[in-house]
Amino acid sequence: MKKKIVALVGMIALSTSSLFSQIEQGTVMLGGDAYFNYGFPSGVKASSTLNISPKAGFFIVDNMAIGATMTFNSIKGGSNFLIAPFMRAYYKGNFYSQLQVGYGRSSFDVAGVTTKTSGLNTELDMGYTIFLTDNIALDPALYYNFYTNGSKYGGSNLGMKIGFQLFFNR
Repeated sequence: MKKKIVALVGMIALSTSSLFSQIEQGTVMLGGDAYFNYGFPSGVKASSTLNISPKAGFFIVDNMAIGATMTFNSIKGGSNFLIAPFMRAYYKGNFYSQLQVGYGRSSFDVAGVTTKTSGLNTELDMGYTIFLTDNIALDPALYYNFYTNGSKYGGSNLGMKIGFQLFFNR
């Protein structure tokens, strides 16, 4: 009976070791996020948006990656494009925080007039990486971003997103 318990505990430990393992220097991360948000732009009616964001990163030290992401979205009356470098840090198992600061361009139809703007976008994500295998993971996260498009247009978003990542050389 003791041998069965020891064997069972050993199998559980081996099967879950990839769930809480560090991500080593030199690992490459490729993937992206899809997310839904509800925004509060200044001077425009609040709206909901669906975003698609591919990303690529490289772990410069254990548990810390730098990379770049692009965001594309289309909402009623407008569209956005954003490119941003990011830094992601893992701590306490697979919890992570990610900060990105980028540049974006927007085109919106406001009261029949097309307005084109550009400006900075800053986003902070707090999430947890769930490794399905040693190289494939899901990244659910909460995020907050704020953006400025000159002094007249800007706003913020708060939402949830889910990412799918592939890790190479892990």
